[in-house]
Amino acid sequence: MDFEKYIAELMDEVAACYPPEHIASTQARLTNFWAHRAAKDRMPYVVFDFAQRRDWPALPEAFTPVQKDLIWQLRGMIEHADWGDDYIPVLTPGIIQAAIPAYFGALEERIEGSVRVKPIIADPSDIYKLAEIGYPSDSYGGTLLAKMRYFRETTGGRIPVAMPDVQGPFSVATHVWGMQEYLEATLADPVEAEYFMQRTTAAVLKFLKLSREAVDGEWMPWHIFSAPWKPPGSGVSMSEDMLSVVSPDVVRKFIVPSLEAIGRKYGRVFVHTCGNLNHTVRVAAEARSLGGVNVSSSETDIRLLAETMGDRFIYLIHHALVHDPALETFDIYGQARLFREVFSGSGLTAAAILMPVVGTCDAVQDAEKIREMFML
Repeated sequence: MDFEKYIAELMDEVAACYPPEHIASTQARLTNFWAHRAAKDRMPYVVFDFAQRRDWPALPEAFTPVQKDLIWQLRGMIEHADWGDDYIPVLTPGIIQAAIPAYFGALEERIEGSVRVKPIIADPSDIYKLAEIGYPSDSYGGTLLAKMRYFRETTGGRIPVAMPDVQGPFSVATHVWGMQEYLEATLADPVEAEYFMQRTTAAVLKFLKLSREAVDGEWMPWHIFSAPWKPPGSGVSMSEDMLSVVSPDVVRKFIVPSLEAIGRKYGRVFVHTCGNLNHTVRVAAEARSLGGVNVSSSETDIRLLAETMGDRFIYLIHHALVHDPALETFDIYGQARLFREVFSGSGLTAAAILMPVVGTCDAVQDAEKIREMFML
């Protein structure tokens, strides 16, 4: 298999699956969505189904992991096209949790079959001596940046490249300092904890700058795979999963200033969080730069979320197998039904990512029925 020839064939098939008129109409709908304008004809949605059911040829062992990932993503785009939803092909570099913590020298370690970032702060005073290694080519962050450049160069810019899955400054602080230890420091050593947030915020901003430069400024500024296309220049996104476990006071003192700092550079910030956001969202919204949230309807009560925040936010709703004891896990029809109950006719700006975490889904059987559920 000739790699360059095969990539060219796959990209041609992707282009045939998503013709210019589809791209234009979908971009118009999603541009309205990200500009905080309610949908008129159909609420935006994407089905998280990129399963490769076709009998694709095996890949040569000589292909690198990055080459294989590029091929798998292109194949997934082709397989997904039958859904006819609001997906626009975008290449995603993925996530390395230690990408930004390694800026300070924190590396990954494997414990009991899982990978975590090994904390490097033994005493609060260590944060004043902590070196800034940066994002050299042989670092975790440098690896993601190189992957972005490779995707853009190999495809000739025909398919946009998304930003990496960026962890927010508070999450970075918990990785470098240690989760329990940093949470305790916000109470016992608030001066050091706050100072370290300033440093992790600066590290995140540097990584965002380098990520954008890696693709000549043409990144798609959303960081999680399968999210609806987001136009360049419409802010940035990141994950701040600790929003679901800390107190409103901690959010106000530590997370809100970091959101504001990032917003001053990039405009609106859109935040993904796992877990339940209901108890902290009102305080998080004190950051005027916070333009919207991405949460799971099995972890956050989206009815209460919409009632609490109203038109303040753009809402991107997905679903997860993990769920709050008070909430349910649904198949894609149940997810679409809940989304419609909360947002249809509400005047709120919302889009859905339907996740087949339970049950099965198949575009041939389900695409038209799902599409009808999002019509207005």
